[in-house]
Amino acid sequence: MKHELQALGCAGLAMLISAMPSATADSSAAQVTGSNIDSVLLSADTVGDILGTNLPVQLKGKRPSPEAQLDQHQECAPLLAPGTKFYGSDLNLFRITLFEDDRDDPDYIVIQTVATFPDAQTAQSVLTKGIQPTSECNATVQVTDIDSKPTWQLSAPKVSGSDAKWHQAQLYQGDPIGWNCYVDLRTAENTILRAEVCQMGNAGPAVSQMMDQMVGGLPS
Repeated sequence: MKHELQALGCAGLAMLISAMPSATADSSAAQVTGSNIDSVLLSADTVGDILGTNLPVQLKGKRPSPEAQLDQHQECAPLLAPGTKFYGSDLNLFRITLFEDDRDDPDYIVIQTVATFPDAQTAQSVLTKGIQPTSECNATVQVTDIDSKPTWQLSAPKVSGSDAKWHQAQLYQGDPIGWNCYVDLRTAENTILRAEVCQMGNAGPAVSQMMDQMVGGLPS
């Protein structure tokens, strides 16, 4: 049953990733461009070392998906996955990777994204505008556009300047099952970076380590 309850329906996400076309080409002189954007994302081996597991399932994409549809509190949808509305029309390039330790019944789901914008100021403006509506999102929501209709207990993000962190716990018949997703969303240079790990227990330290390495790998 466990994999039927997990984050945003992994099968649906995998289908979106495999079918995604590229976002708009980056013609700006920003630091992260089409020539180096892929190097910002951590490899499956690097993330596996952080988590202490192997991650043989690896999917990639080049475009954000639409926000999830919720039964209530639709403004909280970016906490499940920032999507096309969140990133807006100033988005230049986008990359996403999905790693799992098992395709059918994963104990770990890892998502990384990097989105580029014309400049650092635009990236910060997009993050600030996109995250502001979620400031009161301590709420229980059900995702209605996935067959399994998973239910999540959301927590409002903790925002500090260029960084926003939050987590959500999946519920079954109203009770936590121990499956949690921890997210760090951060602006750096002309990018918005996202690191997310879903697992049983607390993935917060792993997510912070991932984000620090992603920022450290930005082209200088």
